[in-house]
Amino acid sequence: LAAPGAGRPGTVGQVLAGVEVQIVSDAEVLVRSPGVFAGYLADEPATRAALDPSGWLRTGDLGMFDADGFLTITGTKRRMHPG
Repeated sequence: LAAPGAGRPGTVGQVLAGVEVQIVSDAEVLVRSPGVFAGYLADEPATRAALDPSGWLRTGDLGMFDADGFLTITGTKRRMHPG
């Protein structure tokens, strides 16, 4: 998320201009920007699971912002399975 050289160890940085990030009540990180994909081709159920009606991408990551606006990823909501 941060511009080169603007990071803080242990974080993914601050939110770039044109990108919105919010942490919802269960600590999931949601992202919205013009660069977020519009959905899965021919898979409306998967698209609804990934994107809310307002265009927020449910990342599946858990996180928190510090007082300076740096985002730290603290875990994941979903189990990842090797392919």
